[in-house]
Amino acid sequence: MTVAQFDEKTTESEGVGTIEAVPNVSDGLTNDIEVEHTSLSHVEVMKQIKQQISDLLADPFLQDLPKDVSLDEAKSQLALEEGKAIILSLRRYDGERVPVIIMQGATVQDLMRAIEKEITRKCNRSGKTQYISWRYVWRTYWLAHGQQKLTDRSGKLVSYGVGNHDEITFVKKLRESMGKAPKRQQYFEQ
Repeated sequence: MTVAQFDEKTTESEGVGTIEAVPNVSDGLTNDIEVEHTSLSHVEVMKQIKQQISDLLADPFLQDLPKDVSLDEAKSQLALEEGKAIILSLRRYDGERVPVIIMQGATVQDLMRAIEKEITRKCNRSGKTQYISWRYVWRTYWLAHGQQKLTDRSGKLVSYGVGNHDEITFVKKLRESMGKAPKRQQYFEQ
């Protein structure tokens, strides 16, 4: 059985209205197609790809993206334009606002990861080589929406009332006592 006969049988058995025959060497239906093979160096390929990306970024929907955009940023921006994502404003202690894009239905943990990526990306683009210990940040600060702390990392943002264009802030965690009264208080209770 030739490839053309196999393709005819499979398309007929699938109930497709047209029969497609793929030419095979054994059928005698070979076409002389010249394929031009060019070898480009890695640098040349990267230049072409960067040129294509800059051409794509000329699109009015994608003009907000920086020139050295990552795939993750492009996907986030497209999801935002399609209405599949929301944008939040993270207000830092110095008053600076950082836009963070997350998918609708995201959890607090997803928001935390998006904040990490966005602030790290922002530091890298500004030329700062400062290391941020995110483990320390999340042990020391809560994320808050209004006066409500986002304490449950697996909780959905919608359950906290977080919506599109809302503001998220950092709130310092207070140490909780381990069920023990301070020594001074124990002294006065006796």
